[in-house]
Amino acid sequence: MNADYIEEYAFAKLNLNFKIINKLPNNYHQIDSYITFLPCIYDHLTIKKNFENQVSISGRFAKELKNNGGDTLIQDSIKLLSCLLKIDIRVKVHLKKDIPLGSGLGGGSGDAAAVIRAIIKLYKINKNKNLIINNLYKIGADVPTCFISKNAKVEGFGNIVKPLKLLNKKLWALLIKPKSN
Repeated sequence: MNADYIEEYAFAKLNLNFKIINKLPNNYHQIDSYITFLPCIYDHLTIKKNFENQVSISGRFAKELKNNGGDTLIQDSIKLLSCLLKIDIRVKVHLKKDIPLGSGLGGGSGDAAAVIRAIIKLYKINKNKNLIINNLYKIGADVPTCFISKNAKVEGFGNIVKPLKLLNKKLWALLIKPKSN
């Protein structure tokens, strides 16, 4: 891979439990959940600086994503960082989309989080990381958890993420996703 590129992986998120506490005034739900990430199911992203923002998509679920309007969460991530940091971020992103859409595995949120991690590395952003982390929920409720991409207890509407030590057991999961029409 060319050294100008940053590679990131967006691992599939799996809720081990999911409890809805109540509905909040902002139409989010207050939740309590334990989340892990699946190392064998992921989207692969490559990002580099560019003269304009471009997103290209390939992979098993690329056609379905394109038919559903493309990955707007990636664009939202770039805009949020540009606004928060007051810098003109221009990147070329290639997304290899292998997490199924609509599966509840957090693929879009994981992609958004991976782009943010890559931009932080690419632009050598050492300051304002807390500012970034505290605003990730504006892209989507799963983005803060996917940004960390570690086992976590998640509360609030997804904005309170408490990392947990690795599970000391091998976890097997059977995921079944019916075909979309």
